[in-house]
Amino acid sequence: MDKEVAYSVIDGQQRLQSIWSFIDCKFSLNENFVYFKNPQVAAGGMNYFNLEKHYPDLKSAFDAYVLPIMCIETDDIYLIDEMFLRLYEAGSLENAARIYNLDSPVIKIIRQVASHPFFKNYVLFSDNKNQHKAVAAKLLFLEHCISKFNKIINLSESYINGFIDS
Repeated sequence: MDKEVAYSVIDGQQRLQSIWSFIDCKFSLNENFVYFKNPQVAAGGMNYFNLEKHYPDLKSAFDAYVLPIMCIETDDIYLIDEMFLRLYEAGSLENAARIYNLDSPVIKIIRQVASHPFFKNYVLFSDNKNQHKAVAAKLLFLEHCISKFNKIINLSESYINGFIDS
């Protein structure tokens, strides 16, 4: 008899649910969807089933994408809860505090951009956990990438932190 195994998703549950919902045709791609590998692909507004009919290569690329998954084997529910809390509270707050409290020219510019009236008047999310500074850092990194490399590199935290540190 096969042993049943239970899994807890510590990070990425919403992403996984979105992927499964798309596969189940519960929603379609945004009308403005652009497939950067081939901008001629007009898949905007299509659901998963439509992709298979009209763009089987795009559907195959979607199906073949390998999600990075880390598996931690434990029966200790306390360890799972602790890991979840560290991911969502301690890690991000410590890193944000470290980054945004540095005294560097880039951080000074990030602070200036994040304190601009635009963020107070037009941005629809609060500044909890340095969110305005995080967006300002991404905007500056985008500008840096486009002006220096004429393309967008990667907006992951490690790239932005490297940009700030350098």
